[in-house]
Amino acid sequence: PQDDARTNAAAMTLFLTQWIDVLGLWMLPGLYGALGAMMFFMRNFLDPLLPEPSVMKVVLRVCMGMFAGVSVAWVWAPSALIQGIGITDVSIAALTLAFLVGFGIEVFFALLDKLVTMISGTIQRQDQAGPT
Repeated sequence: PQDDARTNAAAMTLFLTQWIDVLGLWMLPGLYGALGAMMFFMRNFLDPLLPEPSVMKVVLRVCMGMFAGVSVAWVWAPSALIQGIGITDVSIAALTLAFLVGFGIEVFFALLDKLVTMISGTIQRQDQAGPT
């Protein structure tokens, strides 16, 4: 009976740890990114000079904010992915950054485009230089 209780406790601990990992590395950063995207549109709705965006544009931006928030949290807390630590390793700073990325999604993707261009240029220069 005591071994069964220990096995059940270990199984419950593992389940809770996995749930916290999902919450910390996927759900919270995604929700913060989506919240940032929604705040962008809420500010725009208050400006009478700006046209109302289509529903599809709002949905697309919120989804992009969610994905960007998750990706920022993963980059911010890579040890959580490797060690399986979860929410304890995803700090408030990472969630704040996820919110900001969701709010300024254009800036985030412009930075990603620059990074990709820079890396591909470096690879092309190395290919042209030949093996060393």
